[in-house]
Amino acid sequence: MFKRLICFLALTSSSVFAAQDDLPRMVDFSELRPCCDFESTTWKTGQLAFNCAPEVGTFLTYLKKAYSINSVIETGTFMGNTTVFLSLLFDDVYTIEIVEKTYNATSGKLKDYPNVQCFLGSSDVVLVDLLPKLEGKRTLFYLDAHWENHWPLRQELIEISKTHHDNCVIVIDDFKVPGRRDIPFDKYKQNECSVDYIKEELKLVFSECEIHYIIPANPMCRAKFVAWPKKWN
Repeated sequence: MFKRLICFLALTSSSVFAAQDDLPRMVDFSELRPCCDFESTTWKTGQLAFNCAPEVGTFLTYLKKAYSINSVIETGTFMGNTTVFLSLLFDDVYTIEIVEKTYNATSGKLKDYPNVQCFLGSSDVVLVDLLPKLEGKRTLFYLDAHWENHWPLRQELIEISKTHHDNCVIVIDDFKVPGRRDIPFDKYKQNECSVDYIKEELKLVFSECEIHYIIPANPMCRAKFVAWPKKWN
């Protein structure tokens, strides 16, 4: 079933994105319903990935092929559903979880996936040692470590900028989409998970960047912020 899903993602990404010279700023999967049956068994195979929005994998598949990306670092493993999905798309997956009980349960499940390495600790701290080992490799970062009062997002981006300046894709979950009040997003104290919150850190990661928002077929599954170097285009 997973092999069928990955083949379907590859075909869908080729037909939906590869022919576009200029990707839309907002990639809205709710508008793709006429050409994609999100209720099909194929999609439901990985239905818990990306906050129950496996169709997000279509866009990541496009990025992998378009920019030759083979490595992923995920912050916030949780139950490992997104981790498993990423392991089927990319050659090497590194995932970080701060809650020890969750780490122990999920890392055991992920032992069946030899291309996944699990790390315990605060993501911004683990990245200090992990990132130099991947320096020079184009890497996709799936940042989803914001949990309760722990929100290392800014520091994660600072650490990434030290080794992967203009050499990575940044994906952030639970993000605020400009002009879309219907889509929920994360907020910690007075800070919103938005471009305004991370704009200074983005300047460290990229000289200039392309920014897109992935809106799931069900907007309640939260939008994803995606950025990569403009010079790649």
